[in-house]
Amino acid sequence: MKKMQLFLLFTFALFVRNAEAQWVPKISGTGNHLYDLHFPSSATGYAVGAAGTVVKTTDAGETWNALAINTPEDLHAVYFTDEVTGFVAGDVHAFKTVDGGNNWAELTLPSGYSFRDLLFLDSQTGFCLGGNGLIFKTTDGGATWAPKTPVTLRIMSSIHFPTPQIGYAVGTGYGWAYLKTTDGGETWTEIPINTPTPNLSNLEAVFFTAPDKGFIGGWYISAFVATSNGGSNWISLDDSSEPQLYAIHFPSQTHGYAVGWHGRILNSTDGGNTWSQQIYEGGISLYAVQFTDEHTGFIVGDNGLILKTGNGGVTAQSDINAATIPVQVFPNPTSGAVMVDLSAYANRAVRLEMYDLQGNRLNVQELETAENSVETLNLSAWPGGVYYIRVQSEGMPDVVKKVVALRD
Repeated sequence: MKKMQLFLLFTFALFVRNAEAQWVPKISGTGNHLYDLHFPSSATGYAVGAAGTVVKTTDAGETWNALAINTPEDLHAVYFTDEVTGFVAGDVHAFKTVDGGNNWAELTLPSGYSFRDLLFLDSQTGFCLGGNGLIFKTTDGGATWAPKTPVTLRIMSSIHFPTPQIGYAVGTGYGWAYLKTTDGGETWTEIPINTPTPNLSNLEAVFFTAPDKGFIGGWYISAFVATSNGGSNWISLDDSSEPQLYAIHFPSQTHGYAVGWHGRILNSTDGGNTWSQQIYEGGISLYAVQFTDEHTGFIVGDNGLILKTGNGGVTAQSDINAATIPVQVFPNPTSGAVMVDLSAYANRAVRLEMYDLQGNRLNVQELETAENSVETLNLSAWPGGVYYIRVQSEGMPDVVKKVVALRD
């Protein structure tokens, strides 16, 4: 009973996309899956994904632009030690940039490994996780990497250090165990996760808010467990097989977030003792989450999805529900002009922006008041393809609509 008072099960609340406007989609400029993201500062962030995708923002996630990197492989991890110096890791190779992603150099890591996560403790000391249980460590800013003793055949998937000396890592492969170091990552010990209900899961996420207090999540056979004594004992946070997690992040001791299958976004405001759940519509997978402060956060997922919140993702009943704002675009597809129904914005100033699939802003129309219920946007000047129209008005959430332009 005492343990149950410390870590309670989930309370559930279902929300469609943009419910109460806590999560707003941004135009990423790609349709490829995005697997990881990292913000080295509040303004500058990077996200990586399938087929060598790298996108960057310099305006706190409002707009994103593609970066070129010389690889077609899936990229699974990104970490920047400052706004311009960073690393990405993928199926076969890992790369470093020192100019904000304009140029990339391949790292001298052994071949034959699938890299899944990156973490730096400072500008010089970092870790890259590979297959066969290997954890590679650098102490010279990525110039050289030393493999640490493999203690498992799993593909290592996530690593976190609550202190420079104490670290934890987990891996896929249907194992119910974690790795721990107490000497700054020089040696690692594999330790089983002991709970009243033993499990086999692909573990994908680990995050510790203190040296002894942390969380592990996974999927296939759902896993979400917590410890308050450095891993000696673990308590299951869910018995419903629902979470199916890919990532966990705490921007502070009290506020925590986790994301995973089927659009699930978990949120805790009491240090992980209790969690609420939202559902982002469409059944897509969410792969990574990071907050730059307690209120501003980002999620990436399938099909180039990038979500942003400015209120901590917490439900605000007084907010306008963006999903119910009746903005229609027609005809869609179109061979020329498209009409945008703005009747929901009567007597309000409106800004219409149009973007291509790469996230380039093509057109802006500022309307002092949406006096007419329908505004015309001419797409005939641009090639056929997919475009996005963003409708903005002060005090209301952004509404993004996709339109297809047809050409002979």
